[in-house]
Amino acid sequence: MNRTEVVVIGGGLAGLFAAIELAQRDVDVVVVEAADRAGGVAKTITDSGYLLDAAVGSFLLPHPHLTPMLSRLAVEIVAADECASRQWVAHKQRLRALPRTPGQFVRSSVVGTASKLRAACEPLLGRESTTHRDESLSQFLCRRFGSRSGTTAAWLAASGIFAGDPNLLSASAAFPKLYDLEQQSGSVVRAMVGSKKRRSVEVPLPRLHAPTGGMVAVVGACADILGERLHLRTKVGSVERIGRTWKVETSDGSWEADDVVVAVRPEQAAGFVPRPVAKTMAATRSAPVVVVGVGGRAADLPFPQGLGYLTMPGEGLRTVGVVFESAMFANRAPLGHRMAKVVLGGARNPQMVEWSDEQLARIAVEELAWTLDQTIEASWLAVVRHRSGIPQYEIGHAERRAQTTEALGDFPGLRLIGWGYDGITIGDRAQEAVELADTITGSNTTV
Repeated sequence: MNRTEVVVIGGGLAGLFAAIELAQRDVDVVVVEAADRAGGVAKTITDSGYLLDAAVGSFLLPHPHLTPMLSRLAVEIVAADECASRQWVAHKQRLRALPRTPGQFVRSSVVGTASKLRAACEPLLGRESTTHRDESLSQFLCRRFGSRSGTTAAWLAASGIFAGDPNLLSASAAFPKLYDLEQQSGSVVRAMVGSKKRRSVEVPLPRLHAPTGGMVAVVGACADILGERLHLRTKVGSVERIGRTWKVETSDGSWEADDVVVAVRPEQAAGFVPRPVAKTMAATRSAPVVVVGVGGRAADLPFPQGLGYLTMPGEGLRTVGVVFESAMFANRAPLGHRMAKVVLGGARNPQMVEWSDEQLARIAVEELAWTLDQTIEASWLAVVRHRSGIPQYEIGHAERRAQTTEALGDFPGLRLIGWGYDGITIGDRAQEAVELADTITGSNTTV
């Protein structure tokens, strides 16, 4: 039997970040990953001069945990073009500017005058006691801003982050920072304005950034640091507590460790963690998505200069959203060409993940053309399916997490991390890794 201090199960970004943070603090750690490559959903397609990240390929910097981690990884990072501040909503075959400030909201045509007046009353509503109620995102935003404005904001937020349904997503679990604004000052708007006033001018606002070589560059840098401590094509069969240590049985032998970090999705982890913990891990629903890369000559792809657009239900579109990748990051397409990332399916149309490549590519191009009211001629296409989908933090998620945490109390040294539990951004994974390393090492300072 092999011996190590910590076994990390899962070589996605959650597991990799946790492992390199522990290794940075001189902890003896190994990572076991069932697939033949590390990174999980973080996969970069490079073909014919195009670069497409199959999942999220950008993140907000500066970030208190992600920024120093990327610096240690020595990954080349580039800031998005200034045009990334522009984003739209596809509404009635027009791209309408997505309002980001109260002034922009007043001038916006996304909702009508009556809805704007109702939303303007939000600071007057005060705090409502919701201590014992788990509201959906739609319920929360409609209560604060009125039915029309709240519904619109809820769908846009749910689509942009989770490709989900705001009627099912829990406001407190899926958007905790937004939800907490009401608890802080009795008003979402008042809290946001107050936060803006308190922000130091010396601290730059977070901006979108991306690795120049795609997310595969981040994965590769993590793998280089871990070296032989990263074990691919190694499937976990069981995780068992024996006395004061853990035994992890794998397809390539067994490991004895003081701590086991499980960095795979809840439905996967339930197959090998101790039964009392597995019983609390009711499978988290997910929203399967398809990513279609659409590339071609700039003259044939007349995209506007901006981040992209989101869609609303009722528009007859199967597109969840579009990111104009080459507008933000120059190396995403060959010189004189452009490329967009089209996201299809999600909670609205989960069945699309099983459709043919040809059908999915055709829908992506046709709906782009219809929405932009332009002729689109694509010469490069790439289709990536995410059948496991994006975890959905639906109503009851916090209660289930609490039950799992309570069950873990009987199994010291067993820890669960990853986007199936708390937060789905890359910044969340970095913060989680640092906090995990603090707990295991009893320290709050990286070496």
